[in-house]
Amino acid sequence: MDARRSWHDGSAANLLVWHHPPREEPVPAKADTGTSIRMLMAAEMNDTERKPMFTITKQFAFSASHQLSGLDEDHPCARLHGHNYIVEVELKGAKLDARGFVRDYRELGPLKRLIDDEFDHRHLNEVLGHDHPTAEQLALFFYDWAHDRWPEVSAVRVSETPKTWAEYRP
Repeated sequence: MDARRSWHDGSAANLLVWHHPPREEPVPAKADTGTSIRMLMAAEMNDTERKPMFTITKQFAFSASHQLSGLDEDHPCARLHGHNYIVEVELKGAKLDARGFVRDYRELGPLKRLIDDEFDHRHLNEVLGHDHPTAEQLALFFYDWAHDRWPEVSAVRVSETPKTWAEYRP
């Protein structure tokens, strides 16, 4: 479906308005062909099976060092170095709660405390207890930790640099 959005200037605030093109009605099925009827039934089934999904994300930041083992000695990640990490947690839900949320962002406070207390300005090899504290491993760790607390968690992304991301999505 081709949908376009535009900003409408409302009286109190700008509103985001979605413009959907008119839906084309299916061609009536011919009595002499089963193919047209099957196509019509498949199109109707797809429309009824489609479930709306809300997605929210929240970012957290921390700075930490790490050193990756098993790399060539001239590889920059084989040396002790650090990054300014961004952790992005994604939550999905088919329905909103009574307050209109998938989950209130404030409820993610325990993750911020974990990151601030256990990861920020730490050596990740020591925090995770192994010599492969990659962005991929961090994404898996944060996903498992967060999903155990909030079942709506659907993915976690971790960035080491502005141009690189690792994502864990089951």
